[in-house]
Amino acid sequence: MAEHASTTKPDSPGGWLGWIERIGNQLPDPATLFLIGTVLVMIASAVAAKTQWVVEERLPEQVATLGQAADTAVKWVTTGKNYEANNILTRDGLFWAISSMVKNFINFAPLG
Repeated sequence: MAEHASTTKPDSPGGWLGWIERIGNQLPDPATLFLIGTVLVMIASAVAAKTQWVVEERLPEQVATLGQAADTAVKWVTTGKNYEANNILTRDGLFWAISSMVKNFINFAPLG
């Protein structure tokens, strides 16, 4: 007599690894994720420019404590330099983004 072949699926991992696998399988193509991220950054730049966000540059400075040469502390020092948000959705912003794209990719250490 011929035996019937088993039609059961192989066990898929359960628990949190199975959950991560199911979520990962539902993600779109990486190029689509990159495009979505680009659009979100462009919208965020427009919102930041519209609300006039400004960031003041602060750099860490190492300060040695008295009596303990090996123990150091860090103090944040403002440089007085301010950075304003630029809208990438404007003509000038889009030109800047495209013209500096190659330089940004070359200077990005994992790709350069």
